[in-house]
Order: sequence, then C-alpha cells, then structure tokens
Amino acid sequence: MHRHIRLILVVVLLAACEAAAPATPSAPGSASQAPGQGATPEPLATAPATASDQPAGASPAATPTAAAATAPATPAGTSTPVSGPPAGTPVTTAYPPAPAQPSPTVAAVSPSPKPTNAGVDGWANPARIARGQFHELEIAMDGAGAAHVVATNEAGVIYLTNRSGSWTRQRITSPPPGGYDGNLSLGVDRDGSLTLALTRFGDWFCFGIGCVAQEPAGIYLMSGDGRAWSEPSAIAEGPNWESSLAVDGGPAHIAFARQGNEGGSSIHYGTNAGGSWSVEQVAVAAYEPHLELAPDGTARLAFVEETGSAVYLTAASGTGTFSVETLPGGSSTFALDAAGRPHVITGSSHFTHDGSSWTEPMAVFEPARLEYGDGEFDEVVVRAGAIDVRNGTVHVISSNDYSSGAGVWYANNATGPFMAVQLWAADGLVEDGPSGSSAIAVDASGRAHAVFTKPDGGIWYAGPPSQ
Repeated sequence: MHRHIRLILVVVLLAACEAAAPATPSAPGSASQAPGQGATPEPLATAPATASDQPAGASPAATPTAAAATAPATPAGTSTPVSGPPAGTPVTTAYPPAPAQPSPTVAAVSPSPKPTNAGVDGWANPARIARGQFHELEIAMDGAGAAHVVATNEAGVIYLTNRSGSWTRQRITSPPPGGYDGNLSLGVDRDGSLTLALTRFGDWFCFGIGCVAQEPAGIYLMSGDGRAWSEPSAIAEGPNWESSLAVDGGPAHIAFARQGNEGGSSIHYGTNAGGSWSVEQVAVAAYEPHLELAPDGTARLAFVEETGSAVYLTAASGTGTFSVETLPGGSSTFALDAAGRPHVITGSSHFTHDGSSWTEPMAVFEPARLEYGDGEFDEVVVRAGAIDVRNGTVHVISSNDYSSGAGVWYANNATGPFMAVQLWAADGLVEDGPSGSSAIAVDASGRAHAVFTKPDGGIWYAGPPSQ
C-alpha cells in the first residue's frame, strides 16, 4: 500500500512540474461558427499523420472515408424543462503538490499481438481532424457508417463528422462568459438524428496545475441532423452534472448526478416517454452514472457509491422501476451486447453477466512494471477508459500516462483472450481517465473507430482502412 501511495505522489509531482508554466488552451484553428440552427459546417482539411504518429505495428493506410449518410430527419423539438430542488453549493478543493520522492524507472512494456477479426482487420494511420486543446471527447456511429464526434473546451462545444466523405466541423455552443459546457453525452438514433446532453457550468476556474469546471447550472439537450443543431434547452435546472444519455428509436432516457447542499451527490433518472421530461431520484450518496438501453428499450444504469462500491440497476419497464444489485470491481463503465448482457471494465479487467452471476474478471491490458532500483517494484494497471460491444466482440480503448505504456491502446477479445495494439505512442504524460482523452464506437459492420487527444493539442481519428 505504501508503495502505491509513493507512486501516486510521484505522478502528482511530475504533473505539477509539467504545468509549471501552463499555456492557455487555444481555440480550434479555424474560425468559429455561430451556434444553433444557423450554423453551417465548414470543410476541415485533414492533416496527414507523420511517421511518429503511425500506430505501432501498422502499415500506412489511407484515411478512412465513410459512406454518405441517408437524408437525416428534422431535429426533434425541445422538451418542457423540469426544475429540480433548490440549488446546492458545490465544493471544489485544490490540493498542493506532494513532496519530492525518488522517481521510479519504467521497465519496457511489450504490447500484446495486434487484435484481428472479420470486422476489425487493421487500422488506418491516425489523422488529425481538429486543431486546438480539448478536454472531453465523444464519438458515435450512425447506421450508414459515418462518424459523429463532439469535443469541448472553454470556447464551447464543437461537432465534427465525416458523413460527406471528408471531415467538417462547426461550433454548436457558446457557454456563458467565464463558464464551460461539458460532461458531453452523444446519442445517434435509428433514423440518424443526433441528441447531445451537456452540463452548463457557471465557472471555468484555472489554478497552478490545471483548470476545473465549477458551479453546474443544469442539464441541457440539443438535437441535430448532422448539418444544423438546435439551441441548448434545459431539462433539469440546478446543480446537476455528469449526464449520461441513451436513445434507440423511442423516447430518450437520461441519468445525471445532483450536487447536495453540503457536498456529496445523488443520482437521478429521467425519460420523455410521456411527452415531457419526468425525472426521479434513484440513489443517494453516489456519482458517475452511466446509462444504456437494452434491446427491449428498458434502461440499465450503473453508478459508484461514495463508499467505493458500484451498483447496477435493471429497469422492469420503459419508465423505470429498477431492481438493484452490486457490481464487482467498483466501476460504472459498461456496454450492453445484443442480448442485453452488461460488459463492465474496471481498472484493466473485463467481466460480464452470464445470466445467473457475474463472471470472473479477464485481463484486458497487461500491467506495466515500475522498478525502484532497490529490488522492489510495482505493477501499475493500464486502465481501460471506454468500451463498446458489437457482434459478440468487446472493444476497449485506453489513454495512459508514462507509467503504463504512454499513449493510446486498443484491445478486443475477438479470438478469446484480449489482445492489444498501441494506436499511438506518446513521448510524455497523457491524460488518463474514462473517455477523458479517448473514446471508441463500433459501426454496424463490427469495425472500431477511435478518437483521442494529444498533449500538444488536436483531435485525432483512427479507424479501419479505406475499403
């Protein structure tokens, strides 16, 4: 335990040193578009990947070009807002850098063999699809195989798509002065229409080692058709954040956390099945909700309790009424397969439910070995960040720091055990955490598509080779 504490202190110190002279994040390189339905997408010239940006073990390949999507439906209208209880007072604590500790050396990390299956038979070189610094990413695929990406920084949310055969982008929100639009959750419905959930924060606070969004003011929804977007519309005002949205040909469903007056948060679930939004509280002293819809349209919701335990809820109907069970591993990151079975990633492990009980965990990424020079060492988890399941195969992506194979890693279990490949190798620190700097989605053909950020800026896309 002491060795793990020692490692954490080292990482915090290194992060503080890296940020000793922080640069102000820049807005994307091209001119911003006005948000809302009047915004017109601009073509985005894709910068070719350099030799250093090639995926490990992959041969050069052309940037994938998605087939043009079918004509999208008109964006859905906005819903009647549902106000929550009186706003609480969020509490944010900044921690000073830890005292100096001896730096460990990192043993070489050998990637597992490259995953192969009928759907994912290789990766095209990562290509930059946007310039500038971004803090969050989401990707979703439509039925025609086009990718839809949202990302955010202090200037607002941008939307990118390759539905026309080349990448275009537009800025779709402008946060209030000094504020921030974040906690993005993107859904693509069966007809190709898009819905985006976000949290509008009143304050974007920067200090010595980074910035943090504060004063959440509510959950907002936007609808789009790939060309234009509606203005953000509040569906749950107050200190609500950490939204997770799900759509699948019927009513929309959402889960979010609500900050309490004296710290802590509760979990709320809502749907517009009745025409307007109806929201209920489903848990207290919990955070990090994640929502998915089963094939029958009923909700599956996971979250983490303040005790560190994870909980999994199964809805008995389309409007809620949940049964409750404990999730092994303490993670709320999961995806459902075609049979509605949950697949969960926690740390670097994966497990699922076989119909009667949770399976034993299976390793997704091998741990990295940190040696201290005195004969002692630690094995550091390569944390899985985001997951998707298609055609019986589980796909996982991870962005990791220097201590665990710096860069972006992808793995799948198409051949049984998980096999991994590094999509991009970093020279320094990379932001870690679920979907914070990388995201993954799998198209209807079972091919994986990934987006990620790099420390020096930009959004990068990696997908299957052009067919």
